[in-house]
Amino acid sequence: MRKYVVWPAAVLLWGGVAAPAMAQDKGAQAAAPECDLKTSHFAVSRAVLYIQSALNSQDTTKKEQSLDGAHRSLLEALDQGQAQNPAVWHYLGIYHALRLDQDITSLTQADSVGDSTRADSLSRVLTGDVDAADSSFDKVETMMPGCQKEDDQFRYMAWAKVANQGIAAMRKNDYEQAKTYFATANTLYTKDPTTYFYTATLFASDNNADSALAYFKQAATVADGDTSYTEIHEKSVDNVARIYQVLEQWDSAAAWFKQYRQVKPGDFGALVDLGSVYFSAAQAAKDAGDSARAKAYVAQGVALHDSIMS
Repeated sequence: MRKYVVWPAAVLLWGGVAAPAMAQDKGAQAAAPECDLKTSHFAVSRAVLYIQSALNSQDTTKKEQSLDGAHRSLLEALDQGQAQNPAVWHYLGIYHALRLDQDITSLTQADSVGDSTRADSLSRVLTGDVDAADSSFDKVETMMPGCQKEDDQFRYMAWAKVANQGIAAMRKNDYEQAKTYFATANTLYTKDPTTYFYTATLFASDNNADSALAYFKQAATVADGDTSYTEIHEKSVDNVARIYQVLEQWDSAAAWFKQYRQVKPGDFGALVDLGSVYFSAAQAAKDAGDSARAKAYVAQGVALHDSIMS
């Protein structure tokens, strides 16, 4: 199916993603009034200091020590009855997002020296960090929905790190590994269509039409209405239409080419494809003995032709 699918014009690769600013201890202002985290418990306040140190440290050893201290403190807070305190889960989410960053650095180093055993082990750890971060942020957003905006910043930071690994795997033609990374990234953050789009192109290259359609549709939905993702939206809609055309599912192909015509009305090639779909659908209906439906498709094809020529 690869030749029928519009691939991205260039592979995107995020550069270093800076860690977002973190809410201060309760003694200072919170990041936002609706995300008023309570950090007065001694173990939580100690964890905040460790997290801040990890965020600000450029030294790998010191960052590791700070992260270990934050984790110990947060587990202690849970043991001290703080499981219903959203701040504990918020900072556990941040801890796992930062730990993920460290894991990916180690993973990249292992890959660069050909240490496949260590790389496989780190990949499993990486998945564990993603699941733990996602679970922690989910708890925060259930307990205190106003914290979602701040949590999303850390979700995005971790998502970008994992997505980068997927893009690197794509560049090495390791498509199965790329799919794994993209699926992991999509667990963390669902508001950027890029990894859905790349996942769809990988399934299309494997001639897996059902999965390609599902991910292109997801990419189109997420990208819709956001001008920063216009290209992804256009190509996702176009690709869905083209896949349905290849599958000879004419009703669906016509519907998606119509949608693409609204998204990008100046694409003459898509108009030609839509006309072809109409006449193919008419022939299929005629062969099935449905003359009324065949005539309806012919009429739509003629009307489209006339609109192009006028």
